[in-house]
Amino acid sequence: MMTITRNALAATLVLAIGSLSGTGMAADTDKLSTDTHAVIIPAATSPSAPRSFMQSLMDRTAPSIVTVSFTIRMKMNFGAEMGGGEPQEMHHEINGVLVQDGIVVVSLTQLNGPAGMFAGMMAGQGMQMEIVPSEFLVVFPDGTELSAELKAKDSDLDLAFIQLTGPRREDFTVSPLDLSVTGAEPEAGDEVILVNRFSRELNYEPICFTTRVSGVIRNPRTLLAIMNTSDAFGSFTASPAFNAEGKLVGIVTFRPSPDNGSVLPTGRGAQPNMNAMMNAIRLFILPVADLVRAVEKAKS
Repeated sequence: MMTITRNALAATLVLAIGSLSGTGMAADTDKLSTDTHAVIIPAATSPSAPRSFMQSLMDRTAPSIVTVSFTIRMKMNFGAEMGGGEPQEMHHEINGVLVQDGIVVVSLTQLNGPAGMFAGMMAGQGMQMEIVPSEFLVVFPDGTELSAELKAKDSDLDLAFIQLTGPRREDFTVSPLDLSVTGAEPEAGDEVILVNRFSRELNYEPICFTTRVSGVIRNPRTLLAIMNTSDAFGSFTASPAFNAEGKLVGIVTFRPSPDNGSVLPTGRGAQPNMNAMMNAIRLFILPVADLVRAVEKAKS
């Protein structure tokens, strides 16, 4: 017996596209004027680092945080009863971090939208979804846009690698994140600082967020679990993560909970619970060493 109506699931998937795209779709509104950067400090985690230290860390890291603009083409097939939906084309923007050799690291989940996360669930209902991202542009902090292409994907690490391809002005220089200056790996309870950017609507202003490591996964690889709050959920994936000394310790990545199917609506007429679905997705920090190996693999 089917435990979820196709209509409810289809509505869930359409809503999830915007929720999982990080910075969301590009808006037509004018950018807001602001002269200050944002420092978000959750009430539950009083930071040990002074604000001046966090501001300095943000200023140092922000030049490597870029925005990846792209077109996503999506087609859903809801099975024999409902047939295929009309293909849709949307413009998305997500944030990423520029590393060596013109490679930008982004979240694969954000790049794919809900396709990867809900693929098994859809297959179980006799449905399919196809999502194809293309037409990449990398937007730098000064507004410079360079063309790019998808270089590689690593579904196991939930990372994608975008390669800059566009010609650059002679006076234009990039500031990749230095992956060689790293700190001691945090343990459970240790504070970490994430750095990223707001979306287009807020001038791409730099932003940082303090949280704590809630646990350490050792098998099959090391992952540092961090608190999953609504403030950090979409805005801080693919963020560089630093320890309390300001040393790079890794990059933030998604991991869907193994039991995320339990948050789906059950019974006839049940409505999808988007908050529950978002909470079923975990945020982890992938250590720098694994990130470096992944970048080298993508380059080859």
